[in-house]
Amino acid sequence: MKIFVLNIGNTNTQFATFHNGKFDQVNDCPTNQIGTHILPHDKSIHVAIVSVVPEKSQMFDDPGIFHLSPAVKTKLDTSLIDLSSIGMDRLANAIALANFAKLPAICIDCGTAITFEVVDSKNIFRGGAIMPGRMLLRKALNLYTAKLPLVECFGGKRSFALGVNTTEAIVSGCDIGILGAAQKLIEKMRIELGVEKCQVIATGGDREFFADNLLEVSSGGDDFTLRGLVAAFRSSKQTQNKKQTEPDGGSTAV
Repeated sequence: MKIFVLNIGNTNTQFATFHNGKFDQVNDCPTNQIGTHILPHDKSIHVAIVSVVPEKSQMFDDPGIFHLSPAVKTKLDTSLIDLSSIGMDRLANAIALANFAKLPAICIDCGTAITFEVVDSKNIFRGGAIMPGRMLLRKALNLYTAKLPLVECFGGKRSFALGVNTTEAIVSGCDIGILGAAQKLIEKMRIELGVEKCQVIATGGDREFFADNLLEVSSGGDDFTLRGLVAAFRSSKQTQNKKQTEPDGGSTAV
């Protein structure tokens, strides 16, 4: 079975084809360039989508396309979560944790916003946190002040806090500040889970920055959210197949 997957984010969109247990090359492009032209021409290829952009989701409103939604049943226990308000990218990350991580575990999705998803050792989605990403912090400083410039995001290690000019001060404040916030959230989440240690996986376009600068964080690669989407799609297919093999009336044959 081949599955073409789309992860439609606020700024960028990922897409790839999953076949024989792995993805081909994971591609990305600006979300404002995404349309139905991106879909495969081969109708035998299944299509699965996770999206946080409603107007883009509507472009792919086709009964033959799988959309990750709160109605999808997986091995993840979501009974503690208000699924009517949570972004489906966060649900995909939690599903990926439940299927591929050593639980309990935390996913940090490092994009326009930075989201934290936590799944405990019983496969229960415990919730998480949302905060601005590095570029969003920079844009806020630039947009809501008279003179502060918009400073580029740089990768690599962050060691100095004493910026000797405005650009360095912005980099220091935004980058070391965001690392401190992430560190504090991870520590507090571990306390609430009742564990001293747990796996912490970074995904999203800015994942390497967090993996490089926080010792307990490892990169989950560029396909982590997509793997959660594939797991949800497969679970949905299994549920459909089970219903189709049940006798009339909905009872399962003994």
